[in-house]
Amino acid sequence: MGTVWAATHTVTRRSVAMKFLKDSMRHRKHLRERFLREAGAASSLKHPNVAEIIDVFDFAKGCPVMVMELLRGETLGAKLLRVERLSIEGRQRQRRARAALSVRRSSSRAAYSSSRRRSPGSAK
Repeated sequence: MGTVWAATHTVTRRSVAMKFLKDSMRHRKHLRERFLREAGAASSLKHPNVAEIIDVFDFAKGCPVMVMELLRGETLGAKLLRVERLSIEGRQRQRRARAALSVRRSSSRAAYSSSRRRSPGSAK
């Protein structure tokens, strides 16, 4: 959907990543809107495994750009070329993490639901 380039902010000298919507896609309104929704969703997340969104703007008419923190390290494509296949241990850790997150979400929803059912005058 997009291409990512490394760049340096001309004033702050901060290294950033700039994600541009591909030329072949930027003329499609629904894809531009999807790109901007992605930027909005990602900017609302604060997590070590999610790149920080610094800015979003139109570079040229109909060409949205997402400015993100620049991450260093091996790309998934490079790792797959090197190891050919990801280990099962990594997948199992991911499944356990997702299961734990699901349990926490369920218990949070239950706590919220039960607090909403109480009448204003009831004490527990």
